[in-house]
Amino acid sequence: MASGTVCRSNPDTLWAQFQMLLGMAIFSIGLAAYVFCSVWLMFFWRFAHYQAMRIEEPRLRARFGEAYEQYCGKVPRWLPRPPDESSRRVYH
Repeated sequence: MASGTVCRSNPDTLWAQFQMLLGMAIFSIGLAAYVFCSVWLMFFWRFAHYQAMRIEEPRLRARFGEAYEQYCGKVPRWLPRPPDESSRRVYH
């Protein structure tokens, strides 16, 4: 893949982007359970949302421009959706 492009051809792209979110969720739920503190869980998720909205997304918009805008229109920010029938491919 060329540097500076948005990858759209990988069949695992839809689910791969959520691996960091899953790791953060497991970590924050485990830490909250360890210290019995739901306040920590709410703080951590608020921080993750702030980091994505105010820091990461503007940088990606500046770097990729219209391609990133189209990507944001198709991919939800936090919770993945199952792929629709038109985007499913059969791999042999």
